[in-house]
Amino acid sequence: MAAASPSSAKTLMQYPRFGYIMFSMATQIELFEQTVLIVDDEDINRKMMANILAYEYKIIYASDGKEAMEKIHKYGHRLSLVLLDLFMPNMSGFDVLRQMNKERLIAEIPVIVLTSDKTSEIESLHLGAADFLTKPYD
Repeated sequence: MAAASPSSAKTLMQYPRFGYIMFSMATQIELFEQTVLIVDDEDINRKMMANILAYEYKIIYASDGKEAMEKIHKYGHRLSLVLLDLFMPNMSGFDVLRQMNKERLIAEIPVIVLTSDKTSEIESLHLGAADFLTKPYD
């Protein structure tokens, strides 16, 4: 009998809502990998945040709110955090927060708002943001 290779090894895991599910090792690694979505229309800001976080997290990028919602829908169950700029073209960070509330995603995926506008902090917290970081980053 041939031994199973590590990449083909399977694990049976029990989840209260789903019962038993069989996972490959590659899937298990992906499930427990922490992914951060960085949303900012300024490339330099995305790169700066990624440089800080890339050693600990898998990074996904979006350059506006519309692209952010597409990524949230695509990777939602894998996202550990969204870092969200508020003032962007096409769809603002405020609109992203409103849409996440409408779709009840805000309770599942924490959002930290990135802003240089102090007056926007309170509104973003009322819309469900978990916290905020003030630009420029120190």
